[in-house]
Amino acid sequence: MEFLLTNHLQNFGSDLKKPDAVTVLSYKNYKKIIYPLSVNMLLYVGNSTNNILERVGIYTIGDLAHYDKNKLVKLLGKLGETVYNYANGTDDEEVTCYTNMRVPKSISKGLTFKQDITNIKELENNIRILCDEVSSNLRKNNLKCTVVGLNIKDSFFVISNRQKKISKTNLFQDILKVAIELLKENYIQNKPIRAVTINVGNLINPNEESQMDIFSIGIDKSDNNKIENITKVLDCIRSKYGSKKITFGSLTNL
Repeated sequence: MEFLLTNHLQNFGSDLKKPDAVTVLSYKNYKKIIYPLSVNMLLYVGNSTNNILERVGIYTIGDLAHYDKNKLVKLLGKLGETVYNYANGTDDEEVTCYTNMRVPKSISKGLTFKQDITNIKELENNIRILCDEVSSNLRKNNLKCTVVGLNIKDSFFVISNRQKKISKTNLFQDILKVAIELLKENYIQNKPIRAVTINVGNLINPNEESQMDIFSIGIDKSDNNKIENITKVLDCIRSKYGSKKITFGSLTNL
């Protein structure tokens, strides 16, 4: 008799041998395959959570699976229970077809600086990196955005949040252009900045029909299609050889 694993462990099966193979996980073999892997391969275990777990001796998914659940909850709150369940393959999320997956409301990426930044050019460089990651995530999820937002946190932790509507896109160039506009319109010269976040919202599936908006008028579709085709090639190369092998010219020195 065969069993269905959770959504999360099923995702591992498609991730372990990209791009040309799939690893089959079952209740008989998943511990042997999954437990030796680094704990940061789990969903929701980012850099900060990973650092916290390493401080208590949790380096692998197996370490997490065998750790005391109550201690994890005290350490990480509700997230502790979630990642514990993921590590043990016991989360109760319903297994669904990928075609029925809910479209996220937004995608964001942020950076907190080790030292406050007062140079607008340096801020622009960091925003370029974030826009590249956000646009890449949109394309991976086959989504486009119609809103671009910029979140700036200063040295006193005062947050400024601005956004603009845009014609539907998942291209780095389009998102970066709006993000830089928002920065220049709202940044006070020499003001110390502690963190920046790029977020995109009002996400849509580009394959679904949608009503043309006023932001689409006057756009040269042929030029846009050329950029989209080039970006698809870039994504394919990155998927096979890694994100550091090829990138946009404006990011090469960052």
